Parts: sequence; C-alpha cells; structure tokens
Amino acid sequence: LFLVLNIALLVWVARDAKSRGMDNAVLWMILVLCTSIVGLIIYLFSRPQGNLVACANCGNKKLQAAVRCPHCGIGI
Repeated sequence: LFLVLNIALLVWVARDAKSRGMDNAVLWMILVLCTSIVGLIIYLFSRPQGNLVACANCGNKKLQAAVRCPHCGIGI
C-alpha cells in the first residue's frame, strides 16, 4: 500500500510540475522519492502558484498566467 501511494504521489508531482511549466519535474520526483513527505512539502511551497486552466489548443492544464502552454507551446 505504501509503495502504491508513493508511486501515485510521484506521478502527481511530475504532472503538476509539467502543468506549471517547470523544466525540472524529474528532479522534483527524485526529491519526493528520497524524502517522501518532507520533499512534498518543499515542492508545494516552491512551485509556481496560480490556477490551472485548460489550454484552448491542446486541452492540457497550464497556469492561467502562462504565456505559452508547456505541452503544445502555443501562445495565448
């Protein structure tokens, strides 16, 4: 059960970091993997804040204030 929750947490961190336009999603995953809840807390306080909205072009989530979508690269 602990392993499944840890994997789910890693997937969430990777998707959230990608949606927020962070280039170092893999490093955040490694930090959360090695430090568990402490790494998650550090990630939550250091990630870009803002609302996630659907991109008009590709439908993936992106920060509302982002100029370009981190998934498709199309600007507003």
